[in-house]
Amino acid sequence: MPTKDQVRNVAVDFLASAALEIAMIKLAGRLKNGPAHPDRRPLRRLAAALLSELAAQGTAELYWQRRRMQSALEHAAASESVAPRNKVPGTPPRRARVQLPEQRQPEPTLVREAR
Repeated sequence: MPTKDQVRNVAVDFLASAALEIAMIKLAGRLKNGPAHPDRRPLRRLAAALLSELAAQGTAELYWQRRRMQSALEHAAASESVAPRNKVPGTPPRRARVQLPEQRQPEPTLVREAR
């Protein structure tokens, strides 16, 4: 479960990206439309086309991120709804440490003498 700080950070990121997208769209529209009596400025038109394309791509990416997040949340909710009620997800229980026996000392062996 995300903490309040994580949720706040995600919300701030979304709001900042939405505000940036709106500002870029407005700037691209201003550059694209220009003044009432426009001069032929190819560099300005190129910049307007680039900015409007960037804004469109950013908006599409934001849309798909929201869709992926919504899908992940729906998937998590669906898996929770079919999970057994008596089993709470968490860490598995720790196993008890096995006590190893002391190492035995080597036994003296009888050595036959060579004849």
